[in-house]
Amino acid sequence: MDNRVHPDPAQRESAKTGWLEFQRKNTDIEGQKKNCLKLFFRFLIISCVVSDSIIAVLQTITFISQKHGFVLYLCEQIFLMVFVLETLVRWYNGFKMFWRSSWNIMNLLITLTLFVGHRVTSDPIAFTVFRCLRSIRLTLCLCSMQEMDMTLKATLQSFSEMKIIIFISVVGILAFTVAGVDMFSTTLPSAFENLSLTFYTLFVCITQDSWMDTYKILQEDEMGNTFWTLLYFSTFILSSGLMLSIFDAWIQGNFIVAQKEQAEQERLTVNALFKI
Repeated sequence: MDNRVHPDPAQRESAKTGWLEFQRKNTDIEGQKKNCLKLFFRFLIISCVVSDSIIAVLQTITFISQKHGFVLYLCEQIFLMVFVLETLVRWYNGFKMFWRSSWNIMNLLITLTLFVGHRVTSDPIAFTVFRCLRSIRLTLCLCSMQEMDMTLKATLQSFSEMKIIIFISVVGILAFTVAGVDMFSTTLPSAFENLSLTFYTLFVCITQDSWMDTYKILQEDEMGNTFWTLLYFSTFILSSGLMLSIFDAWIQGNFIVAQKEQAEQERLTVNALFKI
């Protein structure tokens, strides 16, 4: 005769719920540990990249490089070994995933170039190129961050979707450039003598930096007091401001969409993580 005590269904359901809750909490703790380790690793690498870029800047200063050249070179080699170890850690963490990121590949090429270059050449020109590569690594490190990567993707997507507007803007700038040469080449040759100078002057007008100086010089001539001069500058500035506003609104819209897609992806990842 079986004398074992069998729990009722309510007790079984309570035990099952408690076990699932324990698994969820344990998974949550493990996820928090991994996130903290990931943030620490990223902070360490960014700190090394920034420090290496500062050392590259100090090496371009003559009296500092002459006085502390060995110390700067030693620090440079230490950071280079850190970047080599970073690549090895990324390979260990996921070798196939490493090659799916263009940022990782470019960073690997820069690290290999610096590691091999310092050992096969002592040309000063080569060391100048190496310092430029170290500065490029800082840009790549910033671009590889999730927030920066999302911003770049939203910006590039906006430009790909606004081909017609970009074409209209280029044609409009070309038309204003030709008109500026025809109207002001004799009045102000230093700013409107040819297409290249006129394009630069119009760029100054777009950025609204010192464009009033050009307009005041034109006002000293009889041509500058006419209605057409005022119409030319006001129309170009207002049109460029409108186009820049359209670009800004479009990029912000794509950025909001990218944020929503990222939030949805994170939600799906969390649901898959806690799915039993």
